[in-house]
Amino acid sequence: MARIRIICSSYDDLHNPWYAGGGAFAVHEVAKRLAVINDVTVLTGAYPGAENRMIDGVNYERAGLRWGGPHLGQLWFALTLPFRAWARRASFDLWIESFGPPWSVSGVPLAVKQPVIGLVHMLAGEDMWRKYHMPFFLIERIGLRAYRNIVVLTEEMRKTIHRYHPTASIDVIPNGVTIPSPEFHPGAKRHVLFLGRIEMNQKGLDLLIDAYRRVAPHISHPLVIAGGGAKREVHKLRSHIAAAGLAHRISLVGRVEGEQKAALLRDAAVVVLPSRFETFGSVALEAMAYGIPVVCFDIDMLHWIPEQCAFKARPFSTDDLAAQIERALRSKEHVAQRCVEFAARYDWASAANAYASVIERCMPQHASRKPQHTAAGMEDIVHAIVDRHIPCLFIAPHLDDAALSAGGLISYLADKTDVTIATVFTEGGSGAAGNTLSARRFLAQVGYRDAEKLYADRRAEDMDVCREIGVSWKHLGFTDALWRTIPRPSIIRRTLGTFLPEFLHRHPTFRLHIARKNVADRETVADVVRRLRSEFPDGERYAVFAPFSLDTHIDHMTVRRACEEAFSDPIWWIDIPYRSVDDAFGADTDRYICAIYSG
Repeated sequence: MARIRIICSSYDDLHNPWYAGGGAFAVHEVAKRLAVINDVTVLTGAYPGAENRMIDGVNYERAGLRWGGPHLGQLWFALTLPFRAWARRASFDLWIESFGPPWSVSGVPLAVKQPVIGLVHMLAGEDMWRKYHMPFFLIERIGLRAYRNIVVLTEEMRKTIHRYHPTASIDVIPNGVTIPSPEFHPGAKRHVLFLGRIEMNQKGLDLLIDAYRRVAPHISHPLVIAGGGAKREVHKLRSHIAAAGLAHRISLVGRVEGEQKAALLRDAAVVVLPSRFETFGSVALEAMAYGIPVVCFDIDMLHWIPEQCAFKARPFSTDDLAAQIERALRSKEHVAQRCVEFAARYDWASAANAYASVIERCMPQHASRKPQHTAAGMEDIVHAIVDRHIPCLFIAPHLDDAALSAGGLISYLADKTDVTIATVFTEGGSGAAGNTLSARRFLAQVGYRDAEKLYADRRAEDMDVCREIGVSWKHLGFTDALWRTIPRPSIIRRTLGTFLPEFLHRHPTFRLHIARKNVADRETVADVVRRLRSEFPDGERYAVFAPFSLDTHIDHMTVRRACEEAFSDPIWWIDIPYRSVDDAFGADTDRYICAIYSG
């Protein structure tokens, strides 16, 4: 199959002397995995000594100013990026634009016809306003509307982007983490560690120094600050340390990587992330992978870190930050174990697979994971499952979908191994919201007046069928699209909804809202992913069968997207009847029950 030519633009990169931050590392980890089956170029800003080179199969090209420092370099890179994209329009198939300062967006989608994916590590305009009172966020919010496809790192950022651009397709793909080898053993817990870019304001290093000054008389652990940054920022940090009288207790070790970085993490008792503003906080994941608790402020972009792994201080209170550092130093062994278990959920392979799914959606004619539908391939998979007695998990959108599309395979496997059918949308009924016209028509067609009674009967029927063929079942309890309501409707919606229930429903009509081609309910996707991971935390031990929906039903597309995010290597069954006649499986699709991705 044809290789996709991908360009990823990001001012920062792995060797930038002023930054080399977590965003650059994340871009590289994803890019090198995409480069296995695609041609990937990372276009970065220039700097003294920068040169074009190949790193891990990724072609790095430098553009912009080599002089003038990081701020002028970033500004020039952002201003000229659309022109560079236009000039290279014949040399790529898809562009991934990693947003950066000073106003995040650059306008690449306006310069080229190819698909553009906006990658949001942070909305820099808001940070510029917070630090310098420059209203770059106005450019940012207007410019966001040029991007149809956007990737964010956290659910909080997804909600923020959705407020500014409600019609965008927004995917949440967290960064991954490199898990230490099984031979790893915790170190001596000698120090408190800060690991990251040296930038006083955003990274909150002034707050860290003040907090450490308060706690230093009560602890024996020195503070180690590791990271690089602009000379001016490093000078400000040294001055702040000297003014606090802590030069004898704080070590600045500069930028670290490889074994030096691993050694600092092994010997850390606690990692402090004192940022005023964060993109994701990959350092927190790195710390947790080593079993080290994290101390941070309780800010929106760090809400993804669970309470059992972090000691969170009131935002920007140095007294509370000092208290949380002291609490973390007294933490027990079970905290370290929880940290390791949580970090293990984040891996770069899953992140890269999620990016591949977004790319596939943006340009299906070049799908990098196009299904193969050879009968021999499917037979080999089934034989392997039977021979090794691998338990099977079938994910179904609605209560009759698995039986309709893969009933024969389920019955065959049920005699050979353990099979579970997990059905996602198993509830109906809007309660006080009432039924929409589409819902009333559907109930009339199936001979019911009450949606709750209908779904109770369908669940009972599903359980009877599962018992008869000898499989287990899970009803995940999500509400069918026809009855999904808006969680917190506005006063206007609530008022109008008393007369017309459509105003209270997320998908009020079948034709316009539910029967939409290749559209998923992104909020519900995130909820389903969380539920699947909760119900099947050991999902890797299953052969997971999921519906490969290719056409017009939002619930089916939602389940497909959720399975792509929740499971690393699902086997796809053809989702009848929600597929296109001329879809990727070919004209002879009807002879096959299942297909498996080749990626």
